[in-house]
Amino acid sequence: MSLAYLLPFKVEFTIIAINYVVTVFGVTFSLWTAASIARHFSISRKGLTGLLIAIYISMPGYFMWSVVSMMEIAIWSAAISFLVWRIVRHLDATPPARWLDGGLLFGAMVLPLIRPEGVAIAVGLLALTLIIAPGRSLPPLIATCAALASLAALVLFRLSYFGYPFPNTYYAKVSSDRVQDIVDGLKYLVRFLNQQPFADFFVLCWAGLAVLAIANLIRKRRTNTAGLLVVAATVFGMLSIYAVLGGDHFAQWRFYQPLLPLFAIGPALLVLLGFDLIRPYLASSLATFAALSASFLMLLGCSWLPFYQARFEVQIEYILTYRGEEFGDYLNTVTPLPRLGVVAAGGIALSYKGWLLDLMGLNWTRMAHANPVKVGYRNHASFDKGVFWDETPDLIANFTSGICQKTDWIEPNAAEGPLKGLIADSDFQKSFSPVRLWANDETCWNGFANRDWLAILNDSRIERVPWSALVLHSY
Repeated sequence: MSLAYLLPFKVEFTIIAINYVVTVFGVTFSLWTAASIARHFSISRKGLTGLLIAIYISMPGYFMWSVVSMMEIAIWSAAISFLVWRIVRHLDATPPARWLDGGLLFGAMVLPLIRPEGVAIAVGLLALTLIIAPGRSLPPLIATCAALASLAALVLFRLSYFGYPFPNTYYAKVSSDRVQDIVDGLKYLVRFLNQQPFADFFVLCWAGLAVLAIANLIRKRRTNTAGLLVVAATVFGMLSIYAVLGGDHFAQWRFYQPLLPLFAIGPALLVLLGFDLIRPYLASSLATFAALSASFLMLLGCSWLPFYQARFEVQIEYILTYRGEEFGDYLNTVTPLPRLGVVAAGGIALSYKGWLLDLMGLNWTRMAHANPVKVGYRNHASFDKGVFWDETPDLIANFTSGICQKTDWIEPNAAEGPLKGLIADSDFQKSFSPVRLWANDETCWNGFANRDWLAILNDSRIERVPWSALVLHSY
């Protein structure tokens, strides 16, 4: 996706369109997986497909993250669903592939290339396949070797290019304090189960189905529920992985959204099995239609209402990007262009032509590695004062708040916050001056400019403000 920004035109709608197509493929793979499992339960494929589509319609968070976010969520979700579908298909194939399954091979190679945890998911699912179906072991064994080879090639590239085996964002976000990671991750999981509509019910459904699948496996009834066990392992595996890694700070549980198309399969199966039991007691087709319609409306209401209530948490991510692009366009008119220290780099990196220093370390290797133990705001706790002073920026600007303090200027987190009290330090106040950067009589931004940069700057739009005019507040 990042390569699209090299094109000479605005590419946002192009990326959204690509994400939409990939999302459709991901959902389709999940529907095919469900159809394969349904055969062993004598459930109507059309009925299961229709119910799953109804459930997917009630998952706005998934489509927001997968399509509109313009991140890797769509391809990540589609790749997981594809591998699961190919494993289920391999278990059901008659006759089975003797030595090579192209789908397994492709899925196993792709997952480690998308996200670091992809190798754990691929190898874990393929290892489970070897246990479930030892008589069909060669294709998943070859696919496992391919996944490990894919990971090895990627790690060698990272080592040669970056000097580290994992992406920089991993070092910037994940703390080396594993106990704290697990504590934060379990909190993240509990919030997901408590606040994502029906997530706790879905987990209970999968727990029951997993017990059923394991019991059938022990009793050698492999063909009935082997595929179901693979999907259950995917569900609990992904829930566990992000609980161990510490979770995330974004709204709508970004890490768990790629799981939702597969997550819905188990509850849908149980609902249809239950419906078959009560079907003889339904008075008429009209009563059945009325009950189904009421259930669907309740599902929509219970799912979309929390999403509507959380819409501001979602909107702020896009607002921050817009504000960053807007400030970047303004700053391009300043000469000389400052080395800009930023807390939120995503939006401004699309427009600013000067040098950016990501103070949160997501796009700055040295900052990301400065403090292995992360203390502070989740995923944004890598700031290190030593690195800051070694590579001091010319300007730090607050362009994300959308508010310019034109008269009274209050810094509410001067002694803490993402910059860990930098603004309240005496050394910082000696080296930096508060400034207002004016675009016009109404629009401005507050910031802190390096005095050395100010000394060579001749721009009347940048107003120096004495430190005595600021109120440095700490909660």
